[in-house]
Amino acid sequence: MSDFQQLKEKKNMFVESVNKDIINGLLDDLLESGMITQEKMEELRDENVTMMDKALALIEYVIWKGPEACQLLIKSIWHRDPHLARKMNLPYSSEYGDSAEKFV
Repeated sequence: MSDFQQLKEKKNMFVESVNKDIINGLLDDLLESGMITQEKMEELRDENVTMMDKALALIEYVIWKGPEACQLLIKSIWHRDPHLARKMNLPYSSEYGDSAEKFV
């Protein structure tokens, strides 16, 4: 199953499970990678009132951006919240780093 399909299927679990710190970290990672602009990051963060709205807007935008963005988000979830990545049964790659490795 592709990263794109994985995120699409696990969208509700993501929305129900992430918190403010994780969302902000994921947005920072996407900005740092050049996947989103500063303006888009601020829009996703500030124009959605609830955490669930922020999470839904984030994952839908990443899915819309395509496979490369999906892969980056999965890598970022493994880095920022390995427990969530495991819960979502997201694909793991050794390139994701030591912090995630112990959870595989």
